[in-house]
Amino acid sequence: VFGRLKDGITGEQARSIVQSYLVEGWQGIFSPDQLREVHTVVRALRDYQIQSAKAAAWLLFGATAGVLLIVCANLANLLLTRSHSRQYELATRAALGATRMRLARQTFTECWLLCCVGAALGCGLAQALLMIFKLLAPQSIPRLQEAALDGRVLAFACLATLLCSIVFALPAALAIPDPELLAAGSRVMRTRGNSLNHAMIVAQVAVSLLLLSVAALLLESLRNLERVAPGIAVDHVLTADIT
Repeated sequence: VFGRLKDGITGEQARSIVQSYLVEGWQGIFSPDQLREVHTVVRALRDYQIQSAKAAAWLLFGATAGVLLIVCANLANLLLTRSHSRQYELATRAALGATRMRLARQTFTECWLLCCVGAALGCGLAQALLMIFKLLAPQSIPRLQEAALDGRVLAFACLATLLCSIVFALPAALAIPDPELLAAGSRVMRTRGNSLNHAMIVAQVAVSLLLLSVAALLLESLRNLERVAPGIAVDHVLTADIT
């Protein structure tokens, strides 16, 4: 039964109302023991349509966030290594009067430009893959043709781009040398940078192990589901829909 809830009525209230009407209407038909085994389920139409896809979407979102963290740590390592090769240039600029904030702003600008290019390529690739998936996916998937990269997705991509540019540019910005390092050589900067490099490598390995563990558990669960005996003979059985 499909219905529209009255304004101000929650799903829990609707469930209790339907359950009470069901018990009152069937009291003369079924015994009390039978009525105890009758339950009603009230849920939103969208939940009925997407069924368990919401949980799967959140799981994929978490996995994507983990991959994003790995990429951020990797790019932060690369930018930090790049800053090591430019330490004399940056130290010279600092000695000529460039403030630490100005040098950090330069680093953030470079990272933001890199993120914008990556976000544009990512959105284009997502649109192309979405079109391919809609062509290859079974048409029985609910609301498949409505899937699209709408404004909310693009806004989230822009926000993630801004946050990522800040996150993986921060180590390189903090590693900007002082003018005094010109006399000390590169050993001081490399000592500072190596600790950050090692920390980010540890973070990458930790998140990678987490994602691999979850993926292994999902594969094991899928294999166990395929091995579950349905309780009926399924060999040499043909099913068909006839109009």
